[in-house]
Amino acid sequence: STQSTWGLFLMEDIERRMSPIYYGENEELLVAQISDVRKSRSDKNEYVIRPTPLDDLLENTTLKKSLFLGMYHLLISIILIYIINHCIVRLANQESFLNPDLFYHLKEGIIPLALTLALCTIYSFSSLTLQKVIIATNMNLALAKTIAYTSEYGILLFPLWARFNFQWTITHYVFTAVNAFVFFMKMHSYSATNFDLRQEYLLKDKSKASTKEADYPNNITFKNYIYFLRVPSVVYETEYPKSVGGFRLKYFLVKFFFFIMLMIFAYLMASDFWIPHCNDFIDGKISGVLELYIRSVCPFGAIAFVLFLLVFEYVCNIYAELTLFGDRLFYQDFWNCTSYDEFGRKWNKIVHEFLYRHVYLVLLKHIKLTQTQGYILTTLYSAILHEYFIACVLKIVRPYITILMLSQIFMSFLFSGILRVKKGTTSGNYLYWCSILFGQAYLVLLYTAEYLDVTKQHRILHLSLIHI
Repeated sequence: STQSTWGLFLMEDIERRMSPIYYGENEELLVAQISDVRKSRSDKNEYVIRPTPLDDLLENTTLKKSLFLGMYHLLISIILIYIINHCIVRLANQESFLNPDLFYHLKEGIIPLALTLALCTIYSFSSLTLQKVIIATNMNLALAKTIAYTSEYGILLFPLWARFNFQWTITHYVFTAVNAFVFFMKMHSYSATNFDLRQEYLLKDKSKASTKEADYPNNITFKNYIYFLRVPSVVYETEYPKSVGGFRLKYFLVKFFFFIMLMIFAYLMASDFWIPHCNDFIDGKISGVLELYIRSVCPFGAIAFVLFLLVFEYVCNIYAELTLFGDRLFYQDFWNCTSYDEFGRKWNKIVHEFLYRHVYLVLLKHIKLTQTQGYILTTLYSAILHEYFIACVLKIVRPYITILMLSQIFMSFLFSGILRVKKGTTSGNYLYWCSILFGQAYLVLLYTAEYLDVTKQHRILHLSLIHI
């Protein structure tokens, strides 16, 4: 009887530890750190002070209290050792640590690039100017919305204009397009949020107007708008929670060091593993496209994961530390996903929150669509923006990413409906990861082949594919 009781207790403890989320002590606190905060299913997410899930520099974080903290440190150690070994081998062969041509190409066109980014920044202030005009002249809101929504899409013409007028490397086009899209989302969120606030303000008793800086219309200031442009969020709030303790120099320097380290590692992975396979295919050393595809899956999967860490764990935290931005849930535990819709919600919370608040909820509340209809149209809108982004970078229009993103709707139904894949299951997670790894590699090779075909390049250039 004692053995049975002890065995039952042991099995319950094992099952609890093997559940999708187990953090030991302080479990409720740590689960809250990676959960959405909203009053209801149809409400916007609220901002609260919390760290990123994979932040190992702070106490009481999801990773710090996890049983797999050492595994994360092992991953980072492998990356660092690989960089050091690569450096030693190249120096022993009397070669430079990195290909110097990369830096030469990055320096080309740096002045036009800087001017284009400056123009984007200046253009974005049209949103602030319009809000000030609305307050000063009591402009009709319907007219103001027409002007705002028309002008904000105008900023997306900057990367297209740059693509047709400058002979840059792919890196410069990507950087210009990313900045234009970030400004576009910030401008739209700033205008849409303040339009809603103004409608509420007009219904209030003006004799009881608030004097707080965070309340409308006191928030329409140059200082408030500049701060919004600097924070790592594309969704506007009149006030964000700020991190406790002020700026932490040690934290900032460590994040910046790992940012540089991961940039180097991503470059080395591409130049040592992925690019050689592509060149072997052109030289006839690889028998066919299928073999090239299979050889590219693992290298690109590693590069994609490293780039995710680089952007969402390090770049975003660097910006957050500089601005004392408190809510750092830039991503959730997407590695535990078992469906595409769950992955879309969790891997990029910054853009997802923009689409959720300014597209999905608008479709549900104002146009009165169903949740399924809203989900399909939001996915279509996101796919079109992705396709336009690629067109601005590669100067080609191919609907590959649109088709694959829309197919996620069918795949979500396939996973949950036909295959009966339940959330949190091991088989579902394996199936999800295999489809993501094979699908992303296939997508990259498709656009690479199209780009090289359009530009009439007979050989896959080393630098060109690294930039792509």
